[in-house]
Amino acid sequence: MEVINALGINVTVGSCTLNLVSVGAPGVESLGMLDATVLANNTHTTGLPTTLKRVPDISFTAKFVPSDMAGIIAEINTNQAITFDYSGIGAGTYGTDTVWGFLSSFVPNEASFGEDVWEATGTIMVTNQNGSFVETPPSYS
Repeated sequence: MEVINALGINVTVGSCTLNLVSVGAPGVESLGMLDATVLANNTHTTGLPTTLKRVPDISFTAKFVPSDMAGIIAEINTNQAITFDYSGIGAGTYGTDTVWGFLSSFVPNEASFGEDVWEATGTIMVTNQNGSFVETPPSYS
């Protein structure tokens, strides 16, 4: 896949490096609160934060040409290391994030007259387990 990336961020999913228009970075969120209410509570329910964290789905928009689709389809639902490389952003050193997950969707948008490259929206889902099904949290470096 040809890479002409004005964002300076490269996202590599298997054999595909996405030609990004926009992308979210891997984030983190809590799984919420556990109910800790007991019969001794008088006025309010009580709770405890969970200890587990989740990486939300990562959405992106990318440019592509129809000949890229075979390679993209091959990466759908394949659990693998996915790399977010921020080294192309300005003069800073922003590092690399790596998550284990899969390309969940890649949906082409409508093309307009005169366009030689299309755009598509997609989603990466983070599994946090490597190819051997071992829990592997994201790496931020």
